[in-house]
Amino acid sequence: MKTALFFALLIAAAPAFADWGEIIPPGALREDKPWVESALSLPAYPKAEDLVAFSVSPLGSFHYALDKSSISVEPGGLVRYAVVATSAQGAVNVSYEGIRCPTQEYKIYAIGMAGKWQLVRDPVWRPIQLRSPYSFRRTLMQDVLCPGGIAVTGPAQALDNLRKGHGW
Repeated sequence: MKTALFFALLIAAAPAFADWGEIIPPGALREDKPWVESALSLPAYPKAEDLVAFSVSPLGSFHYALDKSSISVEPGGLVRYAVVATSAQGAVNVSYEGIRCPTQEYKIYAIGMAGKWQLVRDPVWRPIQLRSPYSFRRTLMQDVLCPGGIAVTGPAQALDNLRKGHGW
C-alpha cells in the first residue's frame, strides 16, 4: 500500500521536475562551476613557540612540526599550512604548502630560506603519495586537515585533530 502511494505521488510530481531545466540554468549549481584557487597570502615565518610536533612514522628519520598560526581553510576544500621538517642530523626544511582535500593533492607555494619565504616559481598540484608510510602530507591529509576526505572547518579543528592523533 505504501509503495503504491509513493509511486502515485512520484508520477504526479513528474511534470514539476521536468520544468527544473528552465528554472535552474546550466552552470548555476556550485558543482557545475570550475574550482578557482583563492589568492595566496604568505603567513609570517614560523616561530618556535607556534610549532606543534606530529609523528609520521617511528622508523622515519625526520621530525615534523606544523605551524599552528599558519593554518588557513580556503574555499574548495583547500587547507594551507607551514611545516618544518628537521632531519636527524639537524638540517631544517621549511615550506608553505596547501592540500586540496577533494582531490588528494598538494602544492608547495614557498620555501623557507634564512628566516624568509622564497616563492616557488610556477607551483603545481601533485598527488599525495598514499602508500608511503613516510609521507608527512599523507598523515596531515588523512588525520589532521582532511579527515574523511573533507577539509576541516578551521585551524581549531585541525589542531584538535592533531592533539587527538599525531601530536602532543
